[in-house]
Amino acid sequence: MSKRLTKVVILGVLSVFFTVFSVWVLKYNQEHNYFRLTEKNQVFQTKKDAKKEISIYVSIYCPHCRRVEEFVKEENLEKRLNIHFKEVSQNKDYAKELIDRGLKCSNIPRNFVGAVPLLVDGKNCVLGDTPIIDYLKEKVKQTK
Repeated sequence: MSKRLTKVVILGVLSVFFTVFSVWVLKYNQEHNYFRLTEKNQVFQTKKDAKKEISIYVSIYCPHCRRVEEFVKEENLEKRLNIHFKEVSQNKDYAKELIDRGLKCSNIPRNFVGAVPLLVDGKNCVLGDTPIIDYLKEKVKQTK
């Protein structure tokens, strides 16, 4: 085999390897959400960083959601616990994210996927105003 042919074969094998590896990494990321792009600053965060954020999916038409929002505001928990409210009735991206995250929550029955309020903190999924408020009270006790 000539040197030129050897180089072409090696480059071909490397190209196939990197293509397969890239596809695998993208598939793994979709399944495990290891890297995600933040909306505001377009900086990569690892799954470890994402666990520190608590997302609460709400709707402006939901009285149970308002109860959770009022509790968080009264207790000044938004900054203390790094809580981000995501309004789903007027934001299609958040609505899609709510469905995707709800499907990954093993403790939420399929017929409740898409229901609000839903709290997701990376490890736990909590559905409903009273369970969310109880969960946040417990979280506050743990941080003291």
